[in-house]
Amino acid sequence: MDPTIAVRDLLREYTLRRAPIDAELKGPTVKACLRTIHKNRLANVLLLNDQNETMINSYREAIWSTNSSALLTILHVLPVLENNQINYCIIKGPVLLEELYDDYFFRPATDVDILVQPSEFDRAAEHLREAGFALRPACKSIYWRFFLGEQHLDPMMPALSVIDLHRHVYHPAGLGAKEADAYFLQGVRRELNGKRFTVPSRIGQALLSVLYIVKSLMRSEPAGHYLLDFALILNGMSKDEYKNLVQEADQKNLLRALSLAVNIMQTISIAPDELRPLLAIHSFKTLSPYDIFEQLISPGTRNIKMGLYILRCATEVGDFKKGLVWEIGRKLAQGACHAGLF
Repeated sequence: MDPTIAVRDLLREYTLRRAPIDAELKGPTVKACLRTIHKNRLANVLLLNDQNETMINSYREAIWSTNSSALLTILHVLPVLENNQINYCIIKGPVLLEELYDDYFFRPATDVDILVQPSEFDRAAEHLREAGFALRPACKSIYWRFFLGEQHLDPMMPALSVIDLHRHVYHPAGLGAKEADAYFLQGVRRELNGKRFTVPSRIGQALLSVLYIVKSLMRSEPAGHYLLDFALILNGMSKDEYKNLVQEADQKNLLRALSLAVNIMQTISIAPDELRPLLAIHSFKTLSPYDIFEQLISPGTRNIKMGLYILRCATEVGDFKKGLVWEIGRKLAQGACHAGLF
């Protein structure tokens, strides 16, 4: 069986059943299928059997190590953020896995991603340093601060995880729209071990998944886990939420990116009727939705034509040139940073 088709079928079945799949992979490509499933962080989609036991047990051991540290880190920094009245939102990691899968340990979370209001970014970083985290030296560069809009803060205590502090969320046309970041920050309140914190709303999580999918396409990274997130979010929405999702995406210059993601969802037969009008936004003359799905599951070598095509598909019509200039500038800044020029 082709590994991409195997993953496609697993994503479809898991989304519909919301339970691990007893998949009996057959043929000479079994090892290749398992490798692809592992790279896409989807091992827990499979029901444990003799065929996959070694891979899944190893995968789960790694998850317990990374996600336990991430949860401890969240509990450690919540008082810092809350007591100093910093406007923040946890945008990735085990607390979001609990939202979608009822499981803090569904897949590995190697760090804790926190979005803060740009005006509070430096203040948040300073308070986190006082709480026992040190700014990674490379993150002082303009590439990290401006183009990536994030800082990595390494823990001084071995039991904790790295904090990825964001001033904005990646957008295919460059800096995230201020309206989108502000929307994510509104979020909803949740509780962990008696401590309250903020995560994105369901619509916010859907838009974040769209951005993560586009980012993975632009960087040729496996993204089966983001596709599964998006599929589960869509399947759990009401008709009013679909309408609100489209409205929010339109207001935040993410309508074409959302359309691209919904078209990809057709590949695994997850495309709600309420979102079908979005399918007509793209003509897909160069690549089909399945071609893009395959690139997300089994990324090939980075290709300039593919990058330009994805950028054109994912950005609003007037933003393509802006996005192109942004990507060129980002790559130049990245090269200069790696060369030690700044």
